[in-house]
Order: sequence, then C-alpha cells, then structure tokens
Amino acid sequence: MSKLSHIIILVLCFFLIFNSCQKHQLEISGWSPELVSPIVNATITIADLIPERGTTEYDKNNLIHLAFRSDSIYVLPSSLIQDITGLNIDTVITLEALVVSAQSDPAVAALINASGIQVPFPASQEIPGVVFNFLNADILDPFNFQFDEFSDATFNSGQLEISITNNLPVAIETVEIKLIPAEGIEWEVDINQLDSGEEFTHSIDLSGLVIESSNNITLIIETLQIENVGADMVELTPQTGFDVFFNINNVGFDNITLPLGGDTVDVDLALFEDFDSGLILEDPQFTLNVNNPFSLSGSINGDLFAFSQEGVEESLTVDLDIQPNNLSSITYFREQIGDIIALPPQLLAYEAHASLSFNATDIIGSESLMLGVDIDFPLSVNAANLSLKDTVVFEGINYDLAQINRMLLHYNLINGFPLGTEFNLVLHDSLNPGINLDTLEFVDINNNFSNVINPADVDEFGEVIAPVTSSGVLTLSELEIDNLLNTNKLIIDVTLSSSGFQNKDQYVKIYSHHECLFKVGLETEININ
Repeated sequence: MSKLSHIIILVLCFFLIFNSCQKHQLEISGWSPELVSPIVNATITIADLIPERGTTEYDKNNLIHLAFRSDSIYVLPSSLIQDITGLNIDTVITLEALVVSAQSDPAVAALINASGIQVPFPASQEIPGVVFNFLNADILDPFNFQFDEFSDATFNSGQLEISITNNLPVAIETVEIKLIPAEGIEWEVDINQLDSGEEFTHSIDLSGLVIESSNNITLIIETLQIENVGADMVELTPQTGFDVFFNINNVGFDNITLPLGGDTVDVDLALFEDFDSGLILEDPQFTLNVNNPFSLSGSINGDLFAFSQEGVEESLTVDLDIQPNNLSSITYFREQIGDIIALPPQLLAYEAHASLSFNATDIIGSESLMLGVDIDFPLSVNAANLSLKDTVVFEGINYDLAQINRMLLHYNLINGFPLGTEFNLVLHDSLNPGINLDTLEFVDINNNFSNVINPADVDEFGEVIAPVTSSGVLTLSELEIDNLLNTNKLIIDVTLSSSGFQNKDQYVKIYSHHECLFKVGLETEININ
C-alpha cells in the first residue's frame, strides 16, 4: 500500500507542474488552432467527361471514337432511272394562255377585245372563226419544256418521239417547228394539214447526241397557217389549244449526269463541341460507299463541306468510281481530311452529281442505288485542347466568416489522363443556376507553379504507362473565402491540352477508363474568441 501511495503522489505532482507551466498560454487572447478537413475526394474518368452516347462510341478496348454509319445518305431509286430511259413530257398549250400572254401587245389586245373573247374562258363560248386568221407565229413566244432528271448526256441510242394534237376548232394547214435540246443543236419538224382533233407524230434518232448544261427542250413555231373559216362561228373551251407530248425511249447513255443535289449530312458531331480549333487526330477515316444493284457504271463527284461553330469552312473533293453490280468505296485519311478535323466541324453538308453509263436494259428490278458514309475518328490525338466539366456534390462549410483568420486549399492530383490537365474549381450556387460565385485555379508547385498539370507518362504508342502525381496549395482571399462559404455545389472544370507533351510528334490515345484522382483539403485557421 505504501508503494502504491507513492505512485499516486508522483502522478499528482506531475499534473500540478504541467498545469502550472501551461497556465500562461491558456490565458493568451485569440488562440488560433488550425483545422484541416477534406472537401473533395473524387475519381474522375474520361467516361464521366465524355459519355458514350450519340456518335460517341467506345470500342472493345474502351478507346473513344466519333463513329457514324449510314447506308443511305442518298438513294437513287430504280424508278427514277427508269423514268430517264422512258422520259415523258406532256404539256397542254391552251388558247386561253396564249390570249392572256398576247395582251401585252396593245395592238393584239385591241383585236382580242374587239373579237368579244371572254377571259378567263367560260366552259364554252362562240366567236367568229375569222379571229384565227390573226393567230400566227409572230404572236407565239417560244415554249420551254423542262426536265430535271439530268443536265448533261451523251446518247449511244434512243428515240425522241414528238406528238402534237390539234385541239383547235379549225385545221392547221401548215406549221414549221424548230426544236432546240441544247445550244448548237436544232431539229426541224414540218406539219401539213392537221385537222381538228388529229395527232401528228414524229421520231428523232438520238444516237450520238451530246447535250451539255441543258435540262430543257425549246420549241419555236417558225411559221403557222390556220384554216380560214371566214365569219363562221366556232366554239372555244378552256381546253382549246395544242397538246405537245415528248417521249424518250430505248435509250442508252455513254454518259449522263444526274444531280444528287445538296443537303446536310445528318451526323451528331457533339463530341467535337468541347474541342478548340487545331485538333489533330492520328488515324481518322472517312469512307464513302456505293451499293450498286444495276449493270450501270460511272462515278460520283462532288464536295463535302464542313463548318466550324464560328462559320469557318473547309471542304473535301469527292471522286468515287461506281462498279456494276457491286459495292464500291473510297476512304479518305488524315492527309485529305485533316483540315476538316482541325476546325473542328459542327456541320457537314454535300453537293454532288453522278456521271453514269448504262442502257435501258441495265436497270432491272426495284432496288435502289445507295450512297452511304462510314465515319471513324478514333481519339488518338496530337494537338488537342478539350474543355470538359464534371460536378461534385458539396454540402457546404458552416463557419462564421468573422472567426476565420485564413483559409488554404491543399490538393493532390494523380493524373492518369495522357494530356496536360488544367483543373479549376467553380463555386456554384444551385439556387441561382445562372450564377457562378467564383473560380479557383489550381497550380502545380512541382511544375514551376504552372496551371497545367503534367500528363501521365505514355509510351511510344500513346498508351498510358504510369500516372503522374502533382500537388499544390491555394491561399484564399477574403472574397474567395466568402464565396466558398456560400457555395453549395462544386463544378470541376477540366481542360485537357496537348501543351504538356515533351515530344511534339507524339500521339496519345484517349480511353474511357483513364482516370484522375483529385483530392482537396481545406486548412482553416479559426479564432475561437
């Protein structure tokens, strides 16, 4: 018991001595202990920043691609080609339309008014037949018959059949017609004694005909002599006039140009929205495919236009040979499409035509010739500036600003991204979605206080072999402290940049599983008085 009593006395003496030594410090006003607490402990992957959706795809190794495939961005149905090989143009030239047009001549207008012709034509009206004596070639303008199916053609066979039906109430005694299908080409047709209701037919051999930059036939009436019925009354109806019919049949083409038109390519380019201009990819591929079920051959020529968000334009000239009864394709690589990718593109559009060679017998069945596209842009990048964002839920800090002497943010960043990385912490108020309270920029104290965090180490093939750890500290101003205390959501603003590459010719591959560990701790010095 005596030994135990001595031990107790010694312990009591120790505490008395210790307390007497610390008494002066306890009485110092404004004691400021430092509190350290973690506020961000996040693992951010490329998949978080670039999700797989739309045309953004991950391959089996998780390499990110912009990928788009369509077999039918343009469809040329067999019916359209068959319409060309059996082209029909049927046009009614009415006397009523001629009368309306002729009234622009004051002398003719006076004559029409004197004849008592009612315009517009009623269902039926009678006029003196002598009026037709004034219907001649002088008052008839040339007629144009439009066809949109082609604009240039070299025929190796075919017949153009022309039929003219006289729907006048009097006979046509003579008429001389000139047909012009293209500049420098004229056909003459003479008609004698075509009674009312009769049809005249004439055939023209198209073999060897070459039409350039034309998609219409001009009909000019050189001379016209109408039967003189004197003062006899004749009946007019809205259908009174001429019926002109053109039919092309049994044709063959050494070459014919079909307009494929122009339109936007319906491609979701959202993956490029976060890239700045100057993007360089290692192995982009843009492939055009033509599925041709017919025995025709030829080529597709045109231009692909790309536009950036700022309206800057780049283009690619397309020239694809078409093989009969086969699938034809051509692929363009970085050398041809690099300028388009560097924009980067927001919108793609095309303007094209097809130059084909075929005979009517080559177009069999109901299938269609289809133009398709296959776009594959794997994200193996050389020059890239990519701005991305992720959101971290933040509960906020319950401190009285008046108690805070200073506040520092410490961070550690284990960067597994193969690009130089800028991290900014955006202080956001979710109750006011349009307002960011502040932006805190992190710098790397191991890299001359640069705001670009070093990328992960990569091998010669652009594969990450080891992450790089960086750390830093940020001393907050009074305003930044106030904004941090008032935020309830932290947005991690990430910019990936190739500026950290040591080798300017190095390409790196971006995989969805690449990750960065981002830890932020808050060191706070608080005045407890």
